[in-house]
Amino acid sequence: MQSVCVCGAAGRMGRSVVAAVEASQRRGRWLSVPGEGRYPSLPPALVSGGLDVVVDFTQPDVVFGNAREALQAGVHAVVGTTGLSDAQVAELRGLAEGGPANVGITPNLAGGAG
Repeated sequence: MQSVCVCGAAGRMGRSVVAAVEASQRRGRWLSVPGEGRYPSLPPALVSGGLDVVVDFTQPDVVFGNAREALQAGVHAVVGTTGLSDAQVAELRGLAEGGPANVGITPNLAGGAG
């Protein structure tokens, strides 16, 4: 079972991710989704330990920091937020290649994307 933290869980896409994770949890595949208010920001969630995956649907001004902190903590990151520069993507790729965690960057995960 996996533990998932959804950053931006109150937004439209974040709510969709939370619903999908909760549905999977009922089927025994996922363990938890820290809710809004449980952790005021990502660092306390990372410090709490036990996170396996961070899914980010926040804002362009915070997504890079969230992904970088997750990777540095050895937590896999899925980025669905737009706004990363080529240099930021390269840095995240380097962190993933040099550490135990992976990163997936797909800045358009809207329902009609494809």
